[in-house]
Amino acid sequence: ATVVTADGNELWVNWTIWNKEIGAEIGYENVPDRDFANFYKTQIYNKIKANRSCIALYDGEYGPEDSKIPVEAKTWKGAWKKGFIEGLIVYPVAALLEFLTKSFGAGGWGQIWAILVTTIIVRGLLVLMTLKQTVGAQKMQALQPELAKIQQKYPNSDTNQYERQALAQAQMALYKKHGINPLGSLLVMFIQFPIFIGVWGAMTGSASLASDSVLGLNLSAQLGQSMINGWFKGGWWTAWVLFILMTAAQFVSTKLSTWLNKSKTKEIGKTNANPAADKQQRQSKMMMNIMFIMIVFMSFTLPAAMGVYWFVGAIISIVQTVVVHNVMKGRKQ
Repeated sequence: ATVVTADGNELWVNWTIWNKEIGAEIGYENVPDRDFANFYKTQIYNKIKANRSCIALYDGEYGPEDSKIPVEAKTWKGAWKKGFIEGLIVYPVAALLEFLTKSFGAGGWGQIWAILVTTIIVRGLLVLMTLKQTVGAQKMQALQPELAKIQQKYPNSDTNQYERQALAQAQMALYKKHGINPLGSLLVMFIQFPIFIGVWGAMTGSASLASDSVLGLNLSAQLGQSMINGWFKGGWWTAWVLFILMTAAQFVSTKLSTWLNKSKTKEIGKTNANPAADKQQRQSKMMMNIMFIMIVFMSFTLPAAMGVYWFVGAIISIVQTVVVHNVMKGRKQ
């Protein structure tokens, strides 16, 4: 295996050549053997992998005070060569993070403010792109009593193909009447997923977030490791507070829509005696719970900066849900 440096030289090929030349002159017993070379390569690779925060607008030294490393400035053109998402999302978000971090003072709290503003911008764009689908989801929640009445007309739709088709047609007619796209939630996920991957890459790769810390917590470090390592020391408690806040906000964000429509849910429970509909509701609830568990689990492996992003994003989602719910409620009245 060879490592190609920025100027095109194959480092390990040169190492082998130099090793042989020096060994021929002073004796092979006086130069590193193959085992040492393999060990050295492994250490170099591990060191490189450990320093993933390498996206910077300017040349400089980045990282914690005790282990700063030199990082070369990256360009947007170079990001496009890495991949589509890298050019479209990762580099712009990482560049925005560095610009805002420097604008807010480049310290740990400057990083927090940078993530806060970046999250508001990213989530604001997401709201604009998915507003129609979000309103459609609220409309669908409001239509649950009517859907329950339709489902009650076809109690055997779970086993009878004719009733299943008739139920589907009746539901589609109701959706069309109210201008709802039942596949809107899938479109939201299709839009959100690449943005999530891009923001994740930016938070992980941003060299500016690797420098300094907030209450002892380095935002580029894995949240899970910060929670487990160094009990009662450094940023241990900060990591736990962030994890608890993020988890609580995500839980409320996931359940809020159901809580706001609790009265309708009770009405549906009294009206609905359709096994197929009950199964569909159970599956929907299970999917929501799985998504919540996945977010909590993933937070252990992602940088602490993503915990801040998820916390702020959940707060924005809560506000969005309440606003849309009240607007829809006001229109009905």
